[in-house]
Amino acid sequence: WSSDVCSSDLVQGAPTAPAASAPPTPKPRIPLRYGAQRQGRRDDPAMNRWREDRLGAIFHFGLYSVAAGSWGGKEVDGAAEFIKTAAQVPDADYDALMKRFDPAKDSPARWVAIAKEMGARYVILTAKHHDGFCLWPSDETDYDVASTPYREDLVGQFVQAAKDAGLDVILYYSILDWHHPDWREIGRAHV
Repeated sequence: WSSDVCSSDLVQGAPTAPAASAPPTPKPRIPLRYGAQRQGRRDDPAMNRWREDRLGAIFHFGLYSVAAGSWGGKEVDGAAEFIKTAAQVPDADYDALMKRFDPAKDSPARWVAIAKEMGARYVILTAKHHDGFCLWPSDETDYDVASTPYREDLVGQFVQAAKDAGLDVILYYSILDWHHPDWREIGRAHV
């Protein structure tokens, strides 16, 4: 029906809606295994393993780690991973941190060893945070570890070190991406 029909015409009984057509064929549903829509206590093997593990360690590491919580010689309030937004760092200035991203080559193995020594049974690594920087060489972007002096697959090293230590691994991957050109403009106002 046309958009020039106003609601008063409908109330007066003027134009009527066309007869309903056949409903569209529903798309196949993917069963939900995890997520907020699930009701009640999860009792699946993955959740039970996590409960049994009890203690874990998260390594929130990325390009923001180079800034170490300060920008322009001033300490920035808030979490270090939000320094780009908290200090209103221009894209070009933040991206320049890539030239300085060069952690020690044994960092992933040392982090895992520290976690194991403290009794952790699982480890979490921030593979990609909201800034969009990938800690592995990505085929989808140059905004990754391969474009830094470090060059190596930090995620792969971390996962291998955890496996060698007998620890479970969880990778944190943010679907937000402040660096992507399609990031919403409203988000860029804060970046």
